[in-house]
Formats: sequence, C-alpha cells, structure tokens
Amino acid sequence: MGKTVAVIGTFDTKAKEFLYLIRCLNEFGLSVIAIDVGTDSQSEVQPDYRAAEALDPGMRDRISKDKWMEAVAGQAVLIVKPLLDKDKIQGVISMGGGQGTFLANRIFRELPIGMPKLLMSTLALLEDSAQQFLGLNDTLVMNSLVDIAGLNSVLEENIQKAAGAMAGMISFGMPQKQREKKRAIGISCWGVTTPCVDTVREILTEKGYEVYVFHANREGGMMLERFVREGLLDGVADITLSEVSMPLADSYQKPLPDRLESAGEKGIPQVVVPGGLDMVLKHKEEAKADTGRKVYYHTPDVVFVRSNQEENKRFAETISRKLNGAKGPTVLMLPLGGISKVDGKGGIFHEPETNAVLFDTLKAGIEDNVELIEMECEITDPDFGRKIAEVLIDKVEGGTEK
Repeated sequence: MGKTVAVIGTFDTKAKEFLYLIRCLNEFGLSVIAIDVGTDSQSEVQPDYRAAEALDPGMRDRISKDKWMEAVAGQAVLIVKPLLDKDKIQGVISMGGGQGTFLANRIFRELPIGMPKLLMSTLALLEDSAQQFLGLNDTLVMNSLVDIAGLNSVLEENIQKAAGAMAGMISFGMPQKQREKKRAIGISCWGVTTPCVDTVREILTEKGYEVYVFHANREGGMMLERFVREGLLDGVADITLSEVSMPLADSYQKPLPDRLESAGEKGIPQVVVPGGLDMVLKHKEEAKADTGRKVYYHTPDVVFVRSNQEENKRFAETISRKLNGAKGPTVLMLPLGGISKVDGKGGIFHEPETNAVLFDTLKAGIEDNVELIEMECEITDPDFGRKIAEVLIDKVEGGTEK
C-alpha cells in the first residue's frame, strides 16, 4: 500500500516552493494531501483542504492577526487528526519563514509522538527563536539555509533533501504499533544524577523494560510529561526535579507548570527523588556576583549556585503538594547523604543542614497516599539506585509490599 504525506503550508504566498516540494515527494513514491493554512484563497496550488474555509469569514476583521493564525492552526489540527486516525496519512511536512514556522509549530505539537514530522524553517538556527520550537516533540527541524522565497539551486537541493528524509522516515521507520510491546519507564536525568539513573536504567533493562531517559533541561521534562499523558509509559522514576525547583529560585529557566503532575493525574506508579535540588542555574555573571553562595561550573557556560534553606523549603512545599494529588502508587525516596554528585560528603555543594530543611519539609508536607523511604546514603550510591528500581518494578507489576 502506498504512503501518503500531508503537506501543510501557506500556499497563497509560497505556491511555487510547495509545488516543488510536492513534486519531490511524488518522485520519492509518496502521495500527497495538501492542506493550505494561508489566508488568501487565491493560489497556484489546488489544496485538498483549506483550513481557513471552516472559519467565519468575518472573524479575520474582528480579531488580531496572531489570534487569526491561532484559529487557522487549530482548524488545521482538526483536519489532520482524522486523516491520521483513519491511516490516510503517514507523515506531515511543512516549510516556512516566521509565519509558516509558527503555524507548523502549533499544528505539529498537537500530533502524536512517533508520527514522522518534518519542518524546514528559516528560523532553525536562530538563537532567539529557540523558544518557538519548544514542545515540538519528535519533529525533525531542518535549516533551509536561504529564505523560502523563490526557487534557486540551494533551496531546491534542500527541499529535495527534506522530501528524501520524509520518504526515509515513512518507508523505513518501524511504526510503533508494529514494535515489540514492552513495559516502558521514563526517568528524569541530569549530569549530577546520572550515576543513579544509570543504575536504575540498567536494572530495568535487564528485567525486560524499555527505558526512556529524559534530560531535565525543561524540554526533556516537557517530553516526559507528554509521554505520560499519551499513555506511552507504565511508570516513572523521577530522579531529577530541577525543572520543578528552578522557577522557585529565580533561575533564568522558564517555568514548567505541569511538571511532576502527569503521572499522578494518569494514576501510573511513580518513584520520586529530590535529585538536583542542591543547585540553581544562573547566568555566569550573575553567579559570580552572588558572592554569598558556592558556585559549581558544570561546563564553562553552565553555572550553578548552591540552593539555600529558604529555597529548599519552597521546593519541598511545591513537591509535596503535587505528590499529594496523585491518583496512583507514589513513593518518595530520600537519599539522606546527598542529592547530587556534588552534594555528597566532600562535594562542593555538601550542606547537610540545608538538605535537612528540604527533607523535613517534604516529610511534614506529604499525605498518607505518598509512601516514604529514607536511606542513609548518597544519591550516587548503587544501593540507592537498586532500591529505586526494586520499588518501581514492584509498583508497576502490582505489588503492595512496602
């Protein structure tokens, strides 16, 4: 059976470029369903769907341009999802400048993980535009090198590559429904919690679980929560909670409001560890200016200061509140000897009295639905990692022993 790609684009302004993309996809043996997200009905491309057609024509004059674009993107999602559900398309592709990228972002982030998605954008390598791509799940973002404004040898070559990449993903990737079904666990990780994560991951893998490790850099936390919401995980070992703590400590990392909530809402087992709460991410100059705090350089450009007692109290209160709302098995595990690789005995951030505030506030804040396990060891101790794996396996497989 032939494969079909949804080509989503502003056909009113970039007709020739999208016609060339469609031709390239056809040459790779792919059929196309064209979805126009432009605002002008006049186009050389005759699309299969026009997203704006389902909207009130007068709406465009009553609302701002950004609201209109949001409405068009929302309508496009309503077109794409049924096509996907009925297996009429196996992938989506788009390309654009500022507006085209915005529209594609809004559409692609609503599509399921595992579906091939490719976006060729003029913004791909712009530092200030990185925020636009947050939440794009497993979308492949490709740099167009030149503006998508008139065909030329450089753009044509890149469009050919984009079409070839889409053909490869669709033709040679194994659909999720055909993969061997294993129980899956998500783990949050940072460099300073990696020894613990590695121990847990290795044990779970040996026991036949598929393990997904998410880098706790905000994007990773977003993906962990999304994997839970989409039903892709059977349990979570949330070993690194920096994405919860950073917004509470004046870090420049932006908030992630639903972090540490999806597993509880979904009711799947979770083992939670306050890993990485000893440190707060700061700009280099800001860290140097804060002379009252210890400073840790993870890399020359990634700088942390030691979290203080007041911040740790806020961390614990927020974590307790989130865990208390959990519907499923929830275990809080505390490594009393240290919560990161640099917080143990002899480490630059070793402050037992500060950790005591964190631990005491957590213990005072959790309710009866949260099981508590304390161990007199550091988070990097293999015994601690082994205990996390043991407890999580027991909860996932339906055990009730504590």
